[in-house]
Amino acid sequence: IEKLKREIFILKGQLKFTEKSIRMNTTAIGLLPKFIEETEIKEIKIPKRKGLLNKKGSKSSFTSSADLRETSFDLYELKDRLGRFLGSIAKNSFITAFGKPGSGKSTFFLQLADYFTQYGIVLYVTPEEGISPTFQAKLKSNNISNEDIHITAFTKLSEIRAALKKYNYAFCFIDSINMIVDAEPDKLEELRNDYSDTCFAMILQSTKDGKFKGSNEYAHNSDIHIKVTAGLAETEKNRFNQLSEYEVFTKL
Repeated sequence: IEKLKREIFILKGQLKFTEKSIRMNTTAIGLLPKFIEETEIKEIKIPKRKGLLNKKGSKSSFTSSADLRETSFDLYELKDRLGRFLGSIAKNSFITAFGKPGSGKSTFFLQLADYFTQYGIVLYVTPEEGISPTFQAKLKSNNISNEDIHITAFTKLSEIRAALKKYNYAFCFIDSINMIVDAEPDKLEELRNDYSDTCFAMILQSTKDGKFKGSNEYAHNSDIHIKVTAGLAETEKNRFNQLSEYEVFTKL
């Protein structure tokens, strides 16, 4: 009998402990929603890199190789001779060209500017020749009479920036960058970043030995780098197409 009493006493103690545990757990569960409500939950944001798109077209900080294979980019699908020469280029491409005086680089740029008007309005900056009879002669010899090429003789990047801000130019040609008094590679890159939907094309003057004047950063930063020699344009670098040639003085 005494043994049975002790077992009953132990069972009662265990029962009370179990009841206390149940009450504590129940109370904790009841407080859980309030705890969640009062606790600050901070969102973790992944930094985004400008211009990187996923396959759905939304910006992301990274993408997988599988998604990148399916990504659609906004390109100019160039055709005819210039299309075969340059390929299908990104809308914010950076094109550089250089050559000795009289090689045909300005003529090539005017042809390219005229061709690009089918995609948007062109700002053509010509500080070297300016609004002059010689520039007029180039327009006439190439049969260019286009309302969508806006010609100016700006000599400062600040003037170009103001024009890009005021008008919706799809293309900005500079002939030549060496005549822009405040031009530096980092300032030009800043301008390109600020107008990331604009295609920039610029001519670099050449030295006597045929190399281009100015910083190598211009050529390094460009997507397409072209050398013009005696009417023949040759791509020395092209991220959108294989290296190719283009006869400047042959009709398009």
